[in-house]
Amino acid sequence: MKYVITEKDLKKRSHGVSFDSVNADFLLFIKKEKELNNPFLSDTNIKQLESNTLKNIKSSIYSFGILGIVSLSYGLYVFFTFAPRVAINLYTQFPLIENGSISIVLGLSLILGCAYSYSKRKDILTTKVKSKIIEHLKKIQREKSPVTEKKRKNTNLQPKKKRKKRR
Repeated sequence: MKYVITEKDLKKRSHGVSFDSVNADFLLFIKKEKELNNPFLSDTNIKQLESNTLKNIKSSIYSFGILGIVSLSYGLYVFFTFAPRVAINLYTQFPLIENGSISIVLGLSLILGCAYSYSKRKDILTTKVKSKIIEHLKKIQREKSPVTEKKRKNTNLQPKKKRKKRR
């Protein structure tokens, strides 16, 4: 399997509460599922999961990049064509100068963030695919565990008696 799940990965996704025995049991469960040839852990399914996740990552990067370019171009348009507008917030008495600088900074930060995310997309891909595999296997483990059998609700309550209507 291309994505090997380790105890370190489980600790990252435990939100600060981690038990070594639970993690060890889950790792044993993963080994058993590999031996049983679980179709979710097959190479074709993992490649499909990987391609879908990579497509989602790239579409997010491209959409934020386009938003950054539009914001940057709008900010530059306002900066070069209009005179700066000066206003004062009446509540805080804080001066506000609008000359397109906010849009320019927003556009630049979005473009820089997209460039950084594009350079780190492989690391993000492995993290997301591992997370999806762990979530799916935890669902399977919960379904297979004998402890989580469905119990009747309110088993210790007495049945309600029907009241007769008075006329």
